[in-house]
Amino acid sequence: MYTGQRLWLSRSTKWIFRLSLMGGGLGLAIAFMYLSYASPPLRQVKISEVINLPNGSGAQVEAQKAEKGNSIRSGQQLITPQFTRVGIQEASGAARLGANSSLIVRNDCFQLGGGKAVIANAQGCIGAIVVSTANGIYTVERLGYLAEVKVLAGQVDLSIPSNPAINAVSLQPNQKVTVNWTGDEIGPVRLMLPQEVTAIANGELFQGFQVALPNQNKVAALQRPVATRETVPPAPPKPTTSVKPPPAPVTPQPPPAPTAPDYSQIAPASARGSDYSTDDSNDAETYDSPAYSRHVRRRASPNFSDERYTYRRRGRSPYASNSYRRRTPSYSAPSYSDSSDEAPSAPSAPPVMEQPHPVETAAPPMVEAPLPMVIEQPVSPLPVVPEGSVVVPGY
Repeated sequence: MYTGQRLWLSRSTKWIFRLSLMGGGLGLAIAFMYLSYASPPLRQVKISEVINLPNGSGAQVEAQKAEKGNSIRSGQQLITPQFTRVGIQEASGAARLGANSSLIVRNDCFQLGGGKAVIANAQGCIGAIVVSTANGIYTVERLGYLAEVKVLAGQVDLSIPSNPAINAVSLQPNQKVTVNWTGDEIGPVRLMLPQEVTAIANGELFQGFQVALPNQNKVAALQRPVATRETVPPAPPKPTTSVKPPPAPVTPQPPPAPTAPDYSQIAPASARGSDYSTDDSNDAETYDSPAYSRHVRRRASPNFSDERYTYRRRGRSPYASNSYRRRTPSYSAPSYSDSSDEAPSAPSAPPVMEQPHPVETAAPPMVEAPLPMVIEQPVSPLPVVPEGSVVVPGY
């Protein structure tokens, strides 16, 4: 009986031990699963580029030299000494670290310890301030106890989780803000100058890197100007008609010299028979002759200055005889039609001598006649006449 009781105790102990082992294993499995879901996943980024100048000592990760292709896990720190720059990249975001800077990879952000960095499509931390964005690019730089955030593309939001009293601030492209490292306040939003944006695009955070940042093409300062091809206007169509030869040069002719008026057609008054005689002794035509004209009119000569060729109108005197006729001219103009001699030219009008204007002469100055000189004669003293005597004037 003692033997059967011992066997039963041994069997029950085995089952208890087995059940305890199964329960312990199940508890450990549940605890492991809970811890795996409760703790955040470990973050891991990859070094995409390392730019080292000849004088640079190289980047370091936890006091180990970092090279292209190495991985950085959560909690590890990346340090870049002078003359060294590093680019890191993950699935959806990327960051670049300038010289003399440090950055710690956190599970939820890239925390800047010093220097400056550019972050794209990822969350950053500056002390107590959290910088979040969905598709933006911004730079962070530490300036002592202050930090400056500059937005290059997209929208960036700044918040302080430890101080809910301060409202979040949103920044647009080409805007910047200065914050306190301790997270006490967020400064006013300011606008960046175009020269400042150009300086960032040409600085150490962009120049020299081969791997582009996500959404880098949205940065206006990094856009290359598109070369526009100048359109040359088409040449005008050639004329179908034949081109006329240029005209021959024309030699200018001098103007004709003025010619003197021809007085050869003007005959003296005696030759034309236009003079009338007042001598009644000559034979004259009868008064009743139809050729008689009481008033004879003649056209005046065009040269009014020559009185010898001026035709005057005369009226017959009432006291003249009834017999009146034209006087036959005693001179007839010679004919030059059959002669080789040239007709004498008519006498030219005598030149009119213009009398000079009398010159006003000043009147001669009036000279007064000198006054006659008066010569004073000495006056003889009067004689002294004694009192009581009579003076008889002498003649």
